[in-house]
Amino acid sequence: AKPDVTVYEIAYFANLLINGNPFVLEMLFCDKHELIYQKQVSIMRSSLESLYTRYGVNRSTSSTFSGTPSSSSSSLSSSSSSSSSSSFSSSNNITSYIDIDDDVDIGFQWLRDRRMQFITRRSVSEYLAYIAKRLKEHSKRPMPGKRIYHCVRLLFDLKRMIRGGAPVIYMPRESHERQILLDIRAEKYTNEGIMLMIDEMTAEVEKERPWTNLPEAPDVDLLETWPHNLRLVMFQQEEAK
Repeated sequence: AKPDVTVYEIAYFANLLINGNPFVLEMLFCDKHELIYQKQVSIMRSSLESLYTRYGVNRSTSSTFSGTPSSSSSSLSSSSSSSSSSSFSSSNNITSYIDIDDDVDIGFQWLRDRRMQFITRRSVSEYLAYIAKRLKEHSKRPMPGKRIYHCVRLLFDLKRMIRGGAPVIYMPRESHERQILLDIRAEKYTNEGIMLMIDEMTAEVEKERPWTNLPEAPDVDLLETWPHNLRLVMFQQEEAK
């Protein structure tokens, strides 16, 4: 089967994570993952010069990532929110960086090591908003099987998240949740049965609102630093060649 590939620019990915996008958050919890990126990194490196020129970055061997645009037209902000708490903008004089040897895998691992702090009240709200949107679509045009089972799957995760747990990406074969999802995909549940299940789990999550055991939002400073650091390391490794 042809893989379903989505590519995110680092800053865009970070903004989605700040705002609690369910599918971006799940990426941090894929413990069984395999990244095939050698060719992609080579392509990225070959285009660094044009990228730096486009954004006005001053190529230098110093550790200061200078020349980053500071105008409002080049600020990095989330399309879903304009508040400073849910977005970040580029800044000058980022002088520190993470000492990593790998451009992609270890850089992402650094973020994954801090993944639990991205489970926030905001991410819970985003999960619920996504589920509500899918249910609205379902009411107009039924989405049997795989198209509706995502709502149930996300609600399983939400019940864990509001109690300090984490999303489960890989379910063991003996998992009761996994069997329910497989049965939904095989259309062994009636629509009424699925909707009843969703309503009950949604009510369980809503009952514990406002989920005060979770932070309101993740550490924006961390996500301000991460993309700058990744870009800087790639730049320095390119210069060292």
